[in-house]
Amino acid sequence: MATIDAPFPRLALFAALFAMCCVASASPAIPSSATRLTSCEARAIRHAEVMIAAQMVNWEPVDARSVLIWMGRSRQAYLVHLAKPLPGIREAPIITLLDGDGDGTISPCGKDIVVLGEEDGRVSDGAPRAAIVSVQLLSTKRTAQLDRGAQLPPLASART
Repeated sequence: MATIDAPFPRLALFAALFAMCCVASASPAIPSSATRLTSCEARAIRHAEVMIAAQMVNWEPVDARSVLIWMGRSRQAYLVHLAKPLPGIREAPIITLLDGDGDGTISPCGKDIVVLGEEDGRVSDGAPRAAIVSVQLLSTKRTAQLDRGAQLPPLASART
């Protein structure tokens, strides 16, 4: 059995630990792209700028760079702005929301896109596509203003 003749002095241990902390804190912190994406996703969630692609039930183009997207049974739509115009979006039978980062959400954080699809639901490799640059949850009133086919039912009551 080995014995230790002299224990390592506590002061030396403390000095070594202090030096390591100083060196670590002196190096500049450079956020990785994963950290930036995580902070972007967190901000988007806080500001209701994310959608769950699997919950999309309807969509309508506003113009060549903007789309209204409805989730579930909500009468409020999300207004999605695209990085570039998508030619043919007004005539497209279907759009597909592609979750580029695989996190289950659609957000304006750089990897998610809108792709025009075929009537049978297929998406070809050469299909027009554009990155999503903003997602905004609209009020019911603003949704109706932008939705060309919308008609708001009369209000049953005016409670606040």
